[in-house]
Amino acid sequence: MNESLSRQTIQVIAQRVAAYRKRQRLSLDQLAARAGVSKGSLAGLEKGTGNPGIALLCQTASALGVSVSDLLGLAAAPLFAGTVETQAASRSASAAYRRRPNLREKRLSAHFERRDAGA
Repeated sequence: MNESLSRQTIQVIAQRVAAYRKRQRLSLDQLAARAGVSKGSLAGLEKGTGNPGIALLCQTASALGVSVSDLLGLAAAPLFAGTVETQAASRSASAAYRRRPNLREKRLSAHFERRDAGA
């Protein structure tokens, strides 16, 4: 990640943390206590100084009741969403798998047929 993009991301995080905290009418002390981090760490996070670690982001997001994606300003997207064609093919393969006969049931059926034929 280049330096200016990294700085921009940190500034977005700083603004969002401050906005979420103020919206919930929490002081830095209260949020720090909820998150289990120091007041100084949160103050630095809100000022956009330093390079916040993932643990600080996770704890802060949890204390605010939001996701880390919310703090980063990212839209949540389904994992491996793929294209419409990929999704359709996946659904088709799943449906075919569900329709296939159960192998255990086939074996049991064959076993009883052999047993009944021999009796």
